[in-house]
Amino acid sequence: MKYTNLYTGFEIETIINTEKHNFNIGAYHNGIKLNKYFKLERDSSINAGSCREFEFKTDCEFITPILKTKTEFFKAVKNFIKVLSKNNLYKLNEVMNINSNCGCHIHLSLSNNKKFKNFIDYEILKETRDLFFNKLDNNNIINENTKTQVKNNYTRSYAETLKKRVWKSNFNTSRLTEFNSCSERDNKGLEWRSFNLCGVKNWLELEELFKIAYEVIYFLFTKRTKGYILKRESLRIPKTDLKDYFNKTILKETEIFDLSKNKEEHIFNINSEGVVY
Repeated sequence: MKYTNLYTGFEIETIINTEKHNFNIGAYHNGIKLNKYFKLERDSSINAGSCREFEFKTDCEFITPILKTKTEFFKAVKNFIKVLSKNNLYKLNEVMNINSNCGCHIHLSLSNNKKFKNFIDYEILKETRDLFFNKLDNNNIINENTKTQVKNNYTRSYAETLKKRVWKSNFNTSRLTEFNSCSERDNKGLEWRSFNLCGVKNWLELEELFKIAYEVIYFLFTKRTKGYILKRESLRIPKTDLKDYFNKTILKETEIFDLSKNKEEHIFNINSEGVVY
């Protein structure tokens, strides 16, 4: 398989304290460039009125361009923190609020224009979800209350648990799923919509959640690039029987190849299409 790179991008929906920041925010799907890492736009799904922490506030979505390396991904994360904190002048809860109305969507795509949907089995997506929860549970930096909020908001009306029939369908039109393949069909990468930053209390937690996120999406990428086979079985064939088998040019219809003898064995793998290799 030709070597491919993992390309990423992410969107952070948040409520901004306008007493601390006065960003120039563009209309929905008509963002205004902030810097080389982000453009800013409105999103009607963000309910700024639900935020009681700030007297003066506005909704804002931070959107990255395509990030072609892991280094670029984390530079974008650090730039977000640098901009919002004004070089560590402000704490997170002084300038922004991320509640259950705010999403954080991560896009991932392949450099050779292949589609994740064509190479990833539904069961791998379930493994990906489990991996995210396990890494979150075992993290020693993120507050337990934050962990609970992130997990409780993993499944929402606009990030519903992905069903197997939906993933396998070639005519799926639902974009509001955990893993949105419609986005990939539109050449915007597979969108992981269930990841979120709900309840984050400080910049360290935010950065740590993105570290977990990257580990999880890289796991998904690795499963695809290694040609992951969901079901793999081993066929044990005694060495002498194998030799006898290949020494015969034609087997009679009634001849039985007996593998029950207790002799030296070789292991052969069978892939999901039944091919021995």
